[in-house]
Amino acid sequence: MCVFEFSNAQYVEYGLKAGLNSANLTGDMEGAKSIIEFHVGGVVEITMNHKFAFQPEILFSTQGSEFESANRMRRPRPIGGDRITVLKGRHNLEYLNIPLMLKYYVSDRFYIETGPQIGFLLSANQTAKVTIIINDVEAGSTVLDREDVIDRYKAIDFGANLGVGFYFTDNISASLRYNLGLNNISNNAGDYKVSNGVLQLSVGYLF
Repeated sequence: MCVFEFSNAQYVEYGLKAGLNSANLTGDMEGAKSIIEFHVGGVVEITMNHKFAFQPEILFSTQGSEFESANRMRRPRPIGGDRITVLKGRHNLEYLNIPLMLKYYVSDRFYIETGPQIGFLLSANQTAKVTIIINDVEAGSTVLDREDVIDRYKAIDFGANLGVGFYFTDNISASLRYNLGLNNISNNAGDYKVSNGVLQLSVGYLF
């Protein structure tokens, strides 16, 4: 349908967009919590008719999640009592994402959109802090060095997008979009599965 409509495209506009990500890693990631990151990039809006438009994008997007785990060891009181080792940290992933969005204009300014996305992993690192708690009192903590973990993740991510948007003027818009990761991005052996999940709030400008 897009190929057929491109031949009859009425208007092509170029623009920029940027905004915030509420990102998380879903699946078998223990203790994962959402983090606030950002995205920025360029768009091309190809108007096919008064209702439909096709919008390919290229976005630099920072994603990942926080994580926390605790290991309790019960020891006899003379030795020191309960000992809890708490590991808290953050997975930081950077992607070059290419969404291919089909937009349907419900009205002149309000639209809904959907489409696939492919993402290319640019970098991945992990930061962490280990805290020792004995009898509910913090006994010490250690900040681990930033670790390059790109080998733990697959180089390509596939996703599906669904969102809504609104044009305040002919040039300025805001949109809310959710990207659901469709493939397992973990390189760990076995049945361990991890996927991206990102809610994006964006502001765009068409030239």
